[in-house]
Amino acid sequence: MKNEVIHQKKFLKDYQKPSHTITHTDLYFHLCGSVATVTSSLEVRKEDKSCRFLSLVGSGMELLSVSVDGKKLSSDTYEVSTESLTIPSNSEKMQVEIITKIDCDKNLTMEGLYISGDKFITQCEPEGFRRITYFLDRPDVLSTYTVTVEADQEKYPILLSNGNYLSSGKMEGERHWVTWKDPIPKPSYLFALVAGSYDFIEDSFTTSSGRNVKLSIYTEHGKKEKARYAMESLINSMKWDEDVYGFECDLDHYKIVCAADFNMGAMENKGLNIFNDSLTLADPKTTTDANYKAIESVVAHEYFHNWTGNRVTCRDWFQLCLKEGLTIFRDQEFSRFMNSPSVCRIEDINVLRSSQFQEDLSPVAHPPRPSEYIEMNNFYTSTVYLKGAECVRMLYNLLGKKTYFDGIKNYIKRFDGKAVTQEDFIDSMEKVSGRSLKQFFLWYTEAGLPTIEIKDHYDVEKSTYRLELTQHLLEKNGCRNNTPRHIPCAVSLINEDGKVLPFKPSFEEDVKPVTNTTFEMTDIKQTFTLSEVQQRPIPSLFENLSAPVNVVYDYTDQDLLTLILFGQDGFSRWDACQKFYLKSFLKLIKSYDKKEPLVFSHSLTSLFTEVLNQKFDDLSLQAYLLSLPVNSLILQKLDEIHPESIIAVRKFLKKEIGSRFYEKFSEIYENNLHSNTDQYNGKDASSRALKNVCLFYMKEVSDSRIIEVLWNQFSGAKNMTDYSSAFHALCDLDCEEKYLAIEQFHSRYKNDPLVLNTWFRAQALSSQDDTFTQVNKLFEHPSFSKKNPNHLRSLLSSFCHNNFEQFHNIKYSTYEFCRQKVLQIDNQNPLIAANILKSLIQWKKFEKNRKKIMKKELDYLNQQKLSNDVYEILQSALK
Repeated sequence: MKNEVIHQKKFLKDYQKPSHTITHTDLYFHLCGSVATVTSSLEVRKEDKSCRFLSLVGSGMELLSVSVDGKKLSSDTYEVSTESLTIPSNSEKMQVEIITKIDCDKNLTMEGLYISGDKFITQCEPEGFRRITYFLDRPDVLSTYTVTVEADQEKYPILLSNGNYLSSGKMEGERHWVTWKDPIPKPSYLFALVAGSYDFIEDSFTTSSGRNVKLSIYTEHGKKEKARYAMESLINSMKWDEDVYGFECDLDHYKIVCAADFNMGAMENKGLNIFNDSLTLADPKTTTDANYKAIESVVAHEYFHNWTGNRVTCRDWFQLCLKEGLTIFRDQEFSRFMNSPSVCRIEDINVLRSSQFQEDLSPVAHPPRPSEYIEMNNFYTSTVYLKGAECVRMLYNLLGKKTYFDGIKNYIKRFDGKAVTQEDFIDSMEKVSGRSLKQFFLWYTEAGLPTIEIKDHYDVEKSTYRLELTQHLLEKNGCRNNTPRHIPCAVSLINEDGKVLPFKPSFEEDVKPVTNTTFEMTDIKQTFTLSEVQQRPIPSLFENLSAPVNVVYDYTDQDLLTLILFGQDGFSRWDACQKFYLKSFLKLIKSYDKKEPLVFSHSLTSLFTEVLNQKFDDLSLQAYLLSLPVNSLILQKLDEIHPESIIAVRKFLKKEIGSRFYEKFSEIYENNLHSNTDQYNGKDASSRALKNVCLFYMKEVSDSRIIEVLWNQFSGAKNMTDYSSAFHALCDLDCEEKYLAIEQFHSRYKNDPLVLNTWFRAQALSSQDDTFTQVNKLFEHPSFSKKNPNHLRSLLSSFCHNNFEQFHNIKYSTYEFCRQKVLQIDNQNPLIAANILKSLIQWKKFEKNRKKIMKKELDYLNQQKLSNDVYEILQSALK
């Protein structure tokens, strides 16, 4: 059947101010069974005096009645469609009452009000509130809220909403009610409601002004102790936000609820955060070290939104980067404060390059502030979040710490309680800095990955070093505008012995020598000359990735090895290491394609010998230096993708590294066995990171030695990091112990859906040839919930996005499988379906056989009835 749904595109240029606003919203929820009857009383004020009608949006519910100023309207006096309600607007102010009914059990989208297990939960960002009641569901309409929730007291003893507790009472029929009042105006996307039976933990935080804020985290019964780390992270983030930004919590009660079925990672609803339980519940026996860090980061992120997102919010959804880019930058800096700054930056940039750079080079490339969309859910992307954060970081570095914070204060002072644009944020920075940021603003409005080509020249006689930079804004890299970007380039110099070389960044007499500087590139071609450089230098370019660009500079292997061993910070060392690996990888791919023998170079031998034998204060840095680039980074460098060559080279490298350095890996592994503890701390986590990188290389020998090591770690692990690392490694082998591990893991954790995510993921990522068959079986496994977003991501997204070898195994119908699952899931959860579809969008870059098969599946999808989410991604892929 041809896709007959009308998919309407929205444009930033069409923005119009709301004709009406809602100054106060009073909501009454009557919850009974799976049905919610919602009475909304709206204090409406007309903003456009010429407007004769009030148009409210709404969908997926039954309209029971409409009243205006106490008088019930007959059905012939208003118009209702599947997406809106229009009523006469004859006065400047009006009191509108709307009663709707929702069957929450049938709401499988997990947007609006839905049921998770035996609990009522909401998710309203971006446009879920319209599934609860008819409303001006847009972020530039801010209203105060009073919310009363009524439900059966035994089934739903906990009734929560935004703001502060106001009152409660009991009713006939063993029912009860609770009223919450949020005095601070907020847009509808920040509304939240939770009803259910929960355990909870409580704590408190005393603000700098002496106010006491009650803190509560609600969990499923028996899991409240797992929320202690999240509570600790919340308190730490509140303290940091006061100390660094001067932002104080403005509520009396701050609440977090853990949800098993939740599409997002977490949601910053004002005073009532709702979290995916995977980002709240932590225990060393069931939570990996990486998840601990993610919990700390995400708890902080949602709290930081209280000021950068809630108090100052977005005018429209095109401005999503306004709140997310700024808040991601803030939570990244918090993580750097709490952990190793270099390792945090490595982790942030590893994700940026592997996901956001890939997005910039794909058919779905878009700027951080897009100008059009069909489905807003498709723009909660790494570009909006991560590239948006890099835009803020560039501002921080260009303007300086003091000016940046002055700009933030100016921004909050001017726009507190308002819905604003990205231009308003930049204007605040311009006003305090006195600088024009017009050219810089292109970072927000233009898509694509700029490539910076760098050539250099050292003049021995004059002791000068010249850097010639050229911006390449190529269409194939997603760039649609060749206007040069404003690009900060951070530079330092070392000599061939690894010693720092001071220099003068200009020829002025009174300029003192420095060890690093940041140049500002504003033209397509620009030359920067450094003076008093006493030796021919090795440049460290775009340090800490001072701009989100692709850097092209012809380093020798020895140059890179020097930077790896003697770089001024951990990030510079890792960055050089990644460049070294990529260079080696691409050279080996060329050899493979020419049917030449693959040779493990002397340079690679030197690199691993040096890194394995060096002493590190931070073992997690050593682990990162030993880790090969992920496949998405390799794909970005290729004009045409031949999976066989990439797979062959990766297998060759892993096996050569594992066998050549087995004894050293084994020695390091043994020296770090002490980290097999049942606690989480930075020192043990770093030790485990290094130990398990060694383990993954050791497993490449695939003999009885390593199988025994893997089984001993799996069976004796006291923490989930060691347990899951051994399990992942075993799943990658074909041995009896693999199947025993699969059985034992499931038997141990079959009643813990959260931990089962790891069980599904490890099997979906296996490089074994039977993986596709196993994924099909696991999709029908009794422990697999097809309605649970975490399970869908762990199995399907892991296989389609992250198992490059088996997803692109030409022997199997994996692309057809992907298409089938997209259609199946699209009926219930379009957001997840669209994400899975993205595994096919790079089809044009693949060799002709795979390209043909992928195109066939995409064409089939194009003939089906699709959600906006899937349709928009599909059209981008096909254009």
